[in-house]
Amino acid sequence: MPDQFFFYGTLMPQFAPLPLRELLSAFQFVGEGWAPGTLYDLGTYPGAVFDAASESKVFGKVLLTTDHPSMLTALDRYEGYDPDSPSSSEYLGKRLSITLGTGEQIECWVYEYNGSLARASIIPTGRYRGA
Repeated sequence: MPDQFFFYGTLMPQFAPLPLRELLSAFQFVGEGWAPGTLYDLGTYPGAVFDAASESKVFGKVLLTTDHPSMLTALDRYEGYDPDSPSSSEYLGKRLSITLGTGEQIECWVYEYNGSLARASIIPTGRYRGA
């Protein structure tokens, strides 16, 4: 069953850690995209908080996989998301409408930051450029 993912940080192929690069190589690039929200610099990686009313945007890449269940399990583990304990998860996996560069909107899996933003700074461009 095919499914789309929106990656805005260290899951984008050019920033992925070595252990994830093989997994991500199985994804097919769909296009550049964005969602309303704020991108934060958390030190060695970013975190996005999505908000439909936000005037700022989080930019990233939309990728497609046909091996959804096993991919999602591996990505959940990397992002520290436990579907059985969302309140203690660093990121939350959820579905969100993403706008492609063409203006088309598609539903994608995203990881939204769920931790403290007390020491985070905003990335004003909404684009992660690496740590």
